[in-house]
Amino acid sequence: MKKKRLPLDTFAARVCRQTRERSPDDAHFVASFIAPNMQWMNDYQTLKNEGQLAESSDLPELVSLRLDWEVYSEFTLRARIGRTLEANGLRSCRN
Repeated sequence: MKKKRLPLDTFAARVCRQTRERSPDDAHFVASFIAPNMQWMNDYQTLKNEGQLAESSDLPELVSLRLDWEVYSEFTLRARIGRTLEANGLRSCRN
């Protein structure tokens, strides 16, 4: 059976979409995947203090965009820095 190849941007978007869909709700998604340098944002502080996101919060979308970038950069910019996906046997894309 021939494996289907995905462009890297499609793969990154799929990872983000599936991760968000599998989260119980946006608050859990944000709490699980927010980057440390995004934790200063008011909506995240509200989530920490009140246990919920505001209805109008764009934080889930911002975290999703960041996660997309992290997946993409792991296979490009950071592919040869320190521990590598190839060295760990975790690469799922071909060059």
